[in-house]
Formats: sequence, C-alpha cells, structure tokens
Amino acid sequence: MARGNTHDEHIKALFKLNNDQDILALQKAVYLTLDATERDKDKINFDLSFLINNYGLSASITYDSIKTPNTEHQWYTHLGWEYNYSKILPKGWFQKWSDDQQNIFTLRKNILINTINNIFPLLSEEKSNSLAALSYYTHIAGDLRYNDTPDNMIGIPELVDGLEKHLNILFGNKANNLINTIKTNLRNISFENDADPLDKTFTVLFETVPWLLSDLNNTWEIM
Repeated sequence: MARGNTHDEHIKALFKLNNDQDILALQKAVYLTLDATERDKDKINFDLSFLINNYGLSASITYDSIKTPNTEHQWYTHLGWEYNYSKILPKGWFQKWSDDQQNIFTLRKNILINTINNIFPLLSEEKSNSLAALSYYTHIAGDLRYNDTPDNMIGIPELVDGLEKHLNILFGNKANNLINTIKTNLRNISFENDADPLDKTFTVLFETVPWLLSDLNNTWEIM
C-alpha cells in the first residue's frame, strides 16, 4: 500500500514549487480528494480548515459532506477523474446512492481544483482541471506501484490514457516526448510487473513536468 508520505513526496516532486505552504496545500488537497475516509475525522477537519483559512476553500465543504467508508476506499475515488457514479450504477445500488456518491466525488475534486486555482490563478478553467487531474493520476500511479492488489481502481492502460489526455491539454505539443516516453515505459505492462516501469515513469514525470509548468506559467498559454 502506498502510504501518505510517499504520495506527498510524489506531489512535491511533480510541482517543485518554491513555496512550501503551497506544496503542503496541494498535498492536503490530493489526500482529501483520494484518500480521506470516515476514520480520519480529525485529519480531514484539520486539512479542510487549513485550506478554508489559507486557500479560499468554501466552508460549506465539511467532513460530513466528503467522508467515505474506509473499507475498499479506493472504489469511491480511484476509478478515474471523469468517472460518474450517477451514470454507472454499481450492482445492488439505488440511483440515489449513486447520485450521493457522485456529489461527494465532485466535492472532493473541487477541493483540488480550488487549490490549483489559488496557486496558479492565471490558469484557464480547462487547464486547472487538467492540472488537478494530473495530480490525481500521479497519486493513482503511486498506488499501482506500491499496493498489494489493483482492486477497486483503474488499470495501467487507463492511467496512460488519463496522463496523455491531461498532459496534452496542459502543454500541447511540448508534452509529446513525455507522453511517448510514458507510453513506452508502460506498454503491455500488467500489475504484477509494473514496479520498474512505473519508477521510470515517475522519473520522467518529475524531471519534465516542473519545467513545463514553469514555462506554462510564463506564457500566454495559461489563458
């Protein structure tokens, strides 16, 4: 299982920001989006309060509005950035349950998007969403790298598709080499033999994305 400190290190390496508080905010937002469960009430409340007081998060987002069960927690958040519980009714679920879960997932994603907007205020809405999605898929990659099983989460082909889509939206042709390297690293890889290919993927992500973000932040492309 990928632990919180591993995910935090990955987010720090993905952004390489000079402002330590901004890194901390992103780490908290990614945790709240993907891994916050009902057993972590104190941590959830602390992290929400930090983002409410420092990064403009709405105080209407509370522990009760975003909590999910700890059991099989990945099923509630690790099925893809665009996954829609309302349209894909799980077996045995009523529509209201699915709608409620979709509302929770949407709130969680908005925590991350709001944090991105505060740290990168000139990004367009589309690019803010894609930068949040890139953070999301980096977390997913960490779980695929370190989890004992791939249960209740997307597979590696979907990870590659998600990274490609949002890297393209963020950086256009400048991301082509990065995308091609990721595809080469993860082509025909299964969960059982994904450690080395994913380590190589982390290396190229953490070497390239901060440079692309710096370049993006200094051009008209942010609009």
